Parts: sequence; C-alpha cells; structure tokens
Amino acid sequence: MLQRLSLVLLFAIAAVVAAALALGAYLNYGSVKAAYLTQVDSRLKAIGTGIVDDIEISISFGIPLAGQETLEPLLKRELGIDPTIAAIDVLGSDGIILHSSDPARVGDNLPMLDDQSLRLEIPVLNDFGGEAGSVRIIANQDALDANLDGTAIEVRNAAIYALLGALALAVAALALLLSGAQRRAQEVNHLAGADEETGASWAFLEVDRAQRAIEDRLARLESGPERAKS
Repeated sequence: MLQRLSLVLLFAIAAVVAAALALGAYLNYGSVKAAYLTQVDSRLKAIGTGIVDDIEISISFGIPLAGQETLEPLLKRELGIDPTIAAIDVLGSDGIILHSSDPARVGDNLPMLDDQSLRLEIPVLNDFGGEAGSVRIIANQDALDANLDGTAIEVRNAAIYALLGALALAVAALALLLSGAQRRAQEVNHLAGADEETGASWAFLEVDRAQRAIEDRLARLESGPERAKS
C-alpha cells in the first residue's frame, strides 16, 4: 500500500514540478528574448543616429545627400563592426537608395517591409527642417535567430537540470515521509498486537475461573447425597 502511495505521490510531484519549470523556462526565455531584441534595437538606433548626424553635418556644409561619396566607406565600416547588421542604406526623399553598404543595392527602391527582418529607418533633415532622405538599417535575421537559439538551448538545459534536481529532492523528501509513516504504522500494529494478546490472556483466565467454579459446584453436589446416605 505504501509503495503504491509513494508511486502516486512521486508521479504527481513530478508532473507539478515539470509544469512549473516548463512555465518558468518559457517566461524566462520570453523575457530574455525581449531584452535581447531591445538591446539590438538600441544598437541599431545608435548606429543610425551617428550616420544621420554625419550626413546632416555634410548637408549643412552644402554637400547634397546624393553627392556624399564618403558614405560608402562609413557604411561598410559600420557593417563590419556589428555582425547582427545585414545592410545599411541611405535613401533619398523619393525612396531610392543613394548609398549602401552593398553597392548592388544602390539605385533600387526597396520597400520598407520586403521581408521579416528587424529594421530601423531614421529620417535625415536639411537645414530647414525638411526631410532630405533617411538612413535604413536592416538586421541580420539569421544572426539574431542563431543567438536566440543559443539562448533557448541554455534556458532549456537549465530547466532540465533544475527539474532533475527538484525531482531528486522530492524523492528524498518523499522517502523520509514514507519511512516515518511506515515506522508509525509498525508501532501501531505492535501495540494492537500487544492489546490482543492481553485480551486473549484475560479471556482464558475467565474461562478457567468459570470452569473451576463449575467443578467445585459439581463436587459439592456429589458430596451432598453421599453424606445424606451415611
């Protein structure tokens, strides 16, 4: 009975612990993913803002956006610094790519949402506050996914180790509880057996007393008629 109860409790504890750790791992991964994407977005904004500042300074000196030929080396350098960036484009006010870290993209009019990659676009303003163009930074989705997959594996391994540790502690605690319960059951059975033995002894004594009383009475009855004859 105790063994069956221990198995039932063990499976119940394992299910509860597994569900709790799975939920914790899911929430932990979600928070880590959100924090990582926020960090990437901040990095893209910092790079984009720096490029926009350089472009606007050149515009203030009278160099038009299309004529800023020094942008290509700058864009390639920024691209090489951060592997999570796939491309950096400088677009004119009409949406045509004027400068890019990838020369093959120059002259194209690529839509903002041509794929599902994380991207950021920051407007470039002229001296009069009008929009002269924009800087678009496209994240390398493969690199982001690879980093997130690595994080997911780490979270999964941590959850598995935590599950094994929790199950080991649960088994140990259950074993202690069951051993204590078994000892108490044995003590109760021992006391019950002692009470039964005491009750049986008392019953035998009463039967023996009754039998002696009957024998004494029969002996007196037999002796009474013999005295009368004599």
